[in-house]
Amino acid sequence: MRALELTLVRHGETAWNAIRRIQGSIDIELNSTGQTQAAAIGQALAQRHLQSHAQGPDQRSRGAERFHRLISSDQTRAAQTAAAIAQATGLALTLDPELRERRYGLFEGQGYDEIETRWPADWARWQARDPAWGPPEGETLGGFNARVCAWLDRIAGAVESSARGAGAPSLESLELNEPLRVIAVTHGGVLDMAFRHAAGLTLDAPRRHQTLNAARNVLRFERGVWNVLVWADTEHLTQPADDL
Repeated sequence: MRALELTLVRHGETAWNAIRRIQGSIDIELNSTGQTQAAAIGQALAQRHLQSHAQGPDQRSRGAERFHRLISSDQTRAAQTAAAIAQATGLALTLDPELRERRYGLFEGQGYDEIETRWPADWARWQARDPAWGPPEGETLGGFNARVCAWLDRIAGAVESSARGAGAPSLESLELNEPLRVIAVTHGGVLDMAFRHAAGLTLDAPRRHQTLNAARNVLRFERGVWNVLVWADTEHLTQPADDL
């Protein structure tokens, strides 16, 4: 059966990321740092993509990956990051609202200290990672997780269907045993849910995995199982631009 390799990218930094202010469904643009990060992840992924096209399937160097699809949340900070990846790789960009950040209701626009002071009971349930809890007028953790997992199931299901001969024509050009490689640009909360789904972590387990701006994260789906291949890779953000 054909495998799926899903490269997840959190959007570049925004002004509110820098001061730890909750964004959620509020549409925020990248700041100058975020724009630099978006360009860097775009160049890093393009380097892998273009190396793959320049070499035959038997001569591809380590790190060469032919990407087939680019999908992004339609929120501005993600779409701007994805646009930089599209420009660098030449991939067509598709926007998908199912990749939006969790809705934080009345918490949106607030700093973490403000939330703890104004809503102490809600703050405690948030920090306890209660799946049944959601911010006032916001999305519960359980509901948010269900949305992300449904998206993962949908994209994995498309690959499984193709292996049974019912796939979309866009998969027909893949070489034998070549995984379908998809880049998805999204948000920190979505990355958290995706990591937990692939790693088998419960929603209330402490979060020890990072969800860094413009990092490269790779999940693999094969024979009905998700696994984490790469997480929080930021090497491209520390290299001089000329080395990318």
